Amino acid sequence: MGGAAPGRRRRRGRLTLAFGRTLTLRRQATEEAPVDDDLHERIARLAHEEHALHRAHATGDGLTDLERLRLRQLEVELDRAWDLLRQREALRDAGLDPATAAERDASTVEGYLS
Repeated sequence: MGGAAPGRRRRRGRLTLAFGRTLTLRRQATEEAPVDDDLHERIARLAHEEHALHRAHATGDGLTDLERLRLRQLEVELDRAWDLLRQREALRDAGLDPATAAERDASTVEGYLS
């Protein structure tokens, strides 16, 4: 995964993001590991960008319209990535093939709580 980006620290399979959030990175002993690792990296990258937007305006300056739009896009992409990762884990836990998981569209994932 390379070195930790600013605002992130790596410690033994854990990635600490801004605001004290921590992702636990699990190395799978299966051939699905690269896909799961890619999802974990994608989630970390999106979360880092999301936190950077919040940090940049923590002093009271509001987000611009473009930044608000990007923040919303990041939130949706994070939800979609987490959903796919959870699908893969559930399939694996059920003894099924995690490769059958499919990324759901934004309207599906964002409609879960509606």
